[in-house]
Amino acid sequence: EGAAHGAACGGEDDPHALDMDHIHVPFPSFLLAYYLLVPNATCLWMGASLKLALRERLQRAGVLTVKPCDYPHTVAKLCLDGMEVINFQRMMCGEGDRRLAAFQWQDIAYIRMDATVGKVASFRVLVDVETRRMVEATVDGSVVSAKKALILLWFNTVFGTHVKIHAMANWGIAHHAEDLEVKWMQICTVMYNFFGFTTFSRTITEFWFKTGLTLRCYSNVKLASAHSASTGVPFHGNLRQLSEYSTLVNFMLKVRRKFLAEFARHQADFAGADAEGMFVGTVCHSLDHCMMDENLEDPLWLDVDDAEFGAMAELMRHVRVGFVPDLPGLVFNHRFKLMDHAFYRNVYNYAMSVNPWLADRMDAAIVK
Repeated sequence: EGAAHGAACGGEDDPHALDMDHIHVPFPSFLLAYYLLVPNATCLWMGASLKLALRERLQRAGVLTVKPCDYPHTVAKLCLDGMEVINFQRMMCGEGDRRLAAFQWQDIAYIRMDATVGKVASFRVLVDVETRRMVEATVDGSVVSAKKALILLWFNTVFGTHVKIHAMANWGIAHHAEDLEVKWMQICTVMYNFFGFTTFSRTITEFWFKTGLTLRCYSNVKLASAHSASTGVPFHGNLRQLSEYSTLVNFMLKVRRKFLAEFARHQADFAGADAEGMFVGTVCHSLDHCMMDENLEDPLWLDVDDAEFGAMAELMRHVRVGFVPDLPGLVFNHRFKLMDHAFYRNVYNYAMSVNPWLADRMDAAIVK
């Protein structure tokens, strides 16, 4: 068998001892996934990194003018309309009866200037939900600008919260699925967790460094991913308070109910899968990518000249262009709207009634 290490899916191991790519995949499936996913992924990240490097050089030469960034608004979008929203703490009343949403992160990883992994004890952001602008941000008690906050927030979006999504997706694997379409979706998810957790930090970061695309080797980022996965998911049962201010939250709350109801009806076809894990690994994962793409329009907005977070900004520029968009040229269906199984069709049809734009971007597997 190929892939990952550790016990087979459904074993008796202590879950706290399992890393993100512990699930075994039969070798034929392992090989097929390599042929159908890796060329597409490589084409995306390699081409995007080369284009980014060219844009960086043109910008430094004064030839390229970058669209100005409204940093307070961009930070607010990442907080309200992305999976970072699960770090919402409470609503507050600001000056002039402004409605403020407080977001709080504790014990999160970041990349130091020497490319080692450090820890931030407390990161806090206040957002005016009516103007959709950041009001204040603090890192370990010190006030920081929206420009600086964006770097840490974007890093945690990917290597903090998004990593938790990948980790939870393992519990949504239907490892006894008989339907070929369902089985292939499960294999894609397992393999992409392997690619992201092991291959990215071991191979791609070293390629960037050795080819001069980055000034530092960021292979230590795997430690940040592991730290994030180990800290668990924060309480977010109060997200309904944001439903009128966040299109994503409103959509997720409604679609989740339908997803769980349909899963209960079709549970026999997804033997071994946890419903919440599957929801996170499909709907939440794909829409997190979708909103990352929407919320950070230009990677050059990440300030590589920041004295404390500049290295982190350099890494995250490449991640933004090479690992957020959809893979080009996939030869198989992966959207909910294209699946044949009644479970996917029923969830999609309901989601269309809530928000067609988001519904069309729901993936049935992790394929990016």
